[in-house]
Amino acid sequence: MEAKTTSQYSLANAISVRDAGLALVCLAGHRVSLLIARTAMKRFMPTTYGQLKQDQGSRFPAYFVFIVGIVWTTMSAPICLGAFVFTPADTDQTGVHSRMSAMEKICLSSRGALWISELPLLSYSSEYLVHHILSLSSLAIILFNSLPRRPLYLIYAGLITEILSDTVALFKFRGKTHKNSRLYAHLTVINALSLLIVRALPAIMVTLSVLMPVKRISELNYIASVVFYCVWLIRLAFKQLSMQGVVQLVLVRPGYIRIGQRSRITLYRLMLSVSIMAAQVVTAAVYCSQRDVLLSGIETHDLIIAGVGTVMAGLFGAKAINSLMLAIDGSASKALDSYPLAQRTSPNSDSVCTSLARTFDPDSCTVSFCKMFGVPFLDTISLNGISIQGSILFSALWVSQIHHIAPTVARDVLLPSMALALLLGEAIGRVGCYFGGCCGARLDQNRVDKIPSVQILTSVLNMIAFFGLVTALNCGLMSLPEMGCTAMAVNAAIRLVVDRLRYDAMDKSVGSTTIFAGCQLFLSSWAYFSARLSYDREVSFAFKATAYMMGTSLIFAISGRALWLTLAQSPIRTKLSWLLKPIVLVYLFSLTILLLSIADAKDQSTAGGSMLVNDTQLGVLSYPRFLLSILLTGIVPMLVS
Repeated sequence: MEAKTTSQYSLANAISVRDAGLALVCLAGHRVSLLIARTAMKRFMPTTYGQLKQDQGSRFPAYFVFIVGIVWTTMSAPICLGAFVFTPADTDQTGVHSRMSAMEKICLSSRGALWISELPLLSYSSEYLVHHILSLSSLAIILFNSLPRRPLYLIYAGLITEILSDTVALFKFRGKTHKNSRLYAHLTVINALSLLIVRALPAIMVTLSVLMPVKRISELNYIASVVFYCVWLIRLAFKQLSMQGVVQLVLVRPGYIRIGQRSRITLYRLMLSVSIMAAQVVTAAVYCSQRDVLLSGIETHDLIIAGVGTVMAGLFGAKAINSLMLAIDGSASKALDSYPLAQRTSPNSDSVCTSLARTFDPDSCTVSFCKMFGVPFLDTISLNGISIQGSILFSALWVSQIHHIAPTVARDVLLPSMALALLLGEAIGRVGCYFGGCCGARLDQNRVDKIPSVQILTSVLNMIAFFGLVTALNCGLMSLPEMGCTAMAVNAAIRLVVDRLRYDAMDKSVGSTTIFAGCQLFLSSWAYFSARLSYDREVSFAFKATAYMMGTSLIFAISGRALWLTLAQSPIRTKLSWLLKPIVLVYLFSLTILLLSIADAKDQSTAGGSMLVNDTQLGVLSYPRFLLSILLTGIVPMLVS
């Protein structure tokens, strides 16, 4: 009842009669500005007016939207920046709705009025339409839930870059492109870079500093929304740069991003870097949330050392174990003899794309063997021939000896946290395998995949397991040691079940990867049994719990594989291709955030569960040293070749 009263009170303060009147004045002012711009052009530039109206047809009114948008953005962006600077930092508290200053009211009213006024005029573009609706929705959610407003002011101040994007849009209306206008090309490149530097980077940094530590689901939604917003900005920037030929996404296998004429980054390396960074964030978040005491500066420093060392040990172990597998597995070289190796080409040669497209089919056996067993076939792939089992083994060995270098780190908490992060890391990394052309499916006699995209199957199963275990841990359904052992067991079960579908498992009764996965399943089950034995004190109860955990893990993996095979052979697979469009992801994400925000506002989930109880702990995730260490370890796969 108290939470409901607070929500009503905050909403009443957020939308007072005077504030609503100011918003209506701004809305009327924007409509009048559009009328003035159109009338002035019709009177003083009748020839241009008539030509544009004839050429653009129904889109013609949008031309004046961009003209007025430049003027309004020039005025509102400095006001929003002032609102960010002069709004006291003590207002950055969820549930505390302080009175807005005049500068804050003008900032929010002007942006809201602009988006509402532009909606019908830009309805021809689904991207503009979705952007404006989501912008208005996010503003309403922040005001309704009394969330910190200062990050919003900085984001709105960053919209000063719309001056460039509106100018580019006006050039488009005049028929200018990068082919016939150098100014258009330069403005497009500058606009793309400004999206990253002026809008994305400050937004995510300030949001993390203001909202960390997280105390409510709505704050977690806030951070997720800003991260999603930054990802969308990266997509827009990449799209604009690719139109100018500055970057190019080449979706062959191995796929890569070409930067300029000579530099390139393979999608495999990129996804490997993302998986490493994501795994570190999850590990640190779980570790900090499960500690009973506040992390000291020394422990935070040791945690950073542990993270960096784990990544380095994992990469070294991945390469070392793969070399060992290559030495003891003679079937690899025998199988490779029956397939021609790919043509070795320079990574800086423009012939890479065409040569690769001729040499390799998607998920081809040659790429999979070369990648798995370290055969040099293309300089564009980094860390050729790595083993995830080797990474797990060496990372665990490093953590087991971490007390010599980082004595304050709790190993009993760090190891289970790493096990949970492994699921997310492999889920992301397998997408890199898909684009890299490794770990592919068996082929039929026509060299066509028998099972499409087994890498994506592995990714999906690991992602489902990750979210399931996070939910179980957060709701208190299992302890941290049990969760860590279960994560390792599920990961091993997925590999045992799915690896038999891969081409590099053909002609082998038991492959080396299967042996490693079996050992991982046995060790994780033994660790789970030991953990349960310490709780239950009864061998029979611990044994039953362990058997149930192992059986559930295997059933989950087998069921996922069976469902994947069924869908792969069903005509419905082609009908569901629309689900892969980026706009569908936007819709799903937005709906999820909206539902969670409504639930939080109704006090159905005012706290995030056990992982958010120790809210002061999670502030380590916003430490500059921690973020820098994540960035540096993420760059390593980009540099190692």
